[in-house]
Amino acid sequence: MSIICEVIEVTRIRDLSMFWSTIHEIFYAMQYSINETCFSTDAPAIVGEPYGRSYMRALRDLQNNHTDDIYDYIRADYSVDLANFLHKAFIYSGNIKLAPYVNKMDEILEDILVVHLQSDGHKNYIYNVYFENIMLSPIMMDRYRECRFDKLTGWSNLCKKLFEFESCETDSM
Repeated sequence: MSIICEVIEVTRIRDLSMFWSTIHEIFYAMQYSINETCFSTDAPAIVGEPYGRSYMRALRDLQNNHTDDIYDYIRADYSVDLANFLHKAFIYSGNIKLAPYVNKMDEILEDILVVHLQSDGHKNYIYNVYFENIMLSPIMMDRYRECRFDKLTGWSNLCKKLFEFESCETDSM
């Protein structure tokens, strides 16, 4: 019988205001680029695909990526890792305009919070955000909008725009 344990040590925490504003900027940039077209030929970006579809592919990929990895196992249901999503959104979309934002986020994360996980010895950033189709419910969306994270970043606004984009695409097919 094997026992799996995890030790998380937070080694430094600093002011989070730059983090919140950077995440808000990224979400804003993503919301207003949803209908723009990808011109990248580097996979997994798809030439001619709207960025909104690429962002949803990145979210769905993370949402359905339940592996035997301990970090995926302990992750709350219907949550995705925020930093991982933003990296994947940039890669899946080929939207070069996101690069400075994602790089800035990485720099800020490096400065404000370092989490050392004993099991792998690397710096890992654990920021889970809620993402599920239930957010389409106005009642659930209103509840989510009350949380501090959403007020600071506008995550629900990005999700709403992505769901609207996805439903418009589905309706037109």
